[in-house]
Amino acid sequence: MPLNCNPATFSKKLVSIPIARVQDVTLSAGPILQSQKLQTVQITTASTSHKIDGLEPQTAEQLRRQIMQLAVEVKENDV
Repeated sequence: MPLNCNPATFSKKLVSIPIARVQDVTLSAGPILQSQKLQTVQITTASTSHKIDGLEPQTAEQLRRQIMQLAVEVKENDV
């Protein structure tokens, strides 16, 4: 029996976002993630947004806090 694979299923993507560009970090979970007790972190900049899916709530909240803390620190130092 042959194995049919969608190349996107096994792909990885590494994106670096300059912390000074971060405007908002949002936590969300649709019905499927909620059923698995997981969340999505969405990082928004002026031009786009990026998502990290499938994080445990504690990890997602910690990541959100760290990103926002760094973004605030950078903006305070730019003034």
